[in-house]
Amino acid sequence: MDPISALGLASNILTFIDVAGKILAGTYEVYQSATGRTDENAHVDSVIENLHDITAGLDPNCVDKSIHGKALKDVA
Repeated sequence: MDPISALGLASNILTFIDVAGKILAGTYEVYQSATGRTDENAHVDSVIENLHDITAGLDPNCVDKSIHGKALKDVA
């Protein structure tokens, strides 16, 4: 086997080990969690909930013609 192929194979093996380790770590974190989700997922859920609460008060019939007004209308 030539050196370039050996280096490519070693790189692929290390990448596989890295991805497998991350999957196992995430699985273990979910298993140990009382809510059945990772801390990152809990944070994302919290952010989405906050955005939903904030946008609930926006008026979708806003007549503001500025760029920002149009963007807020799209969000609403």
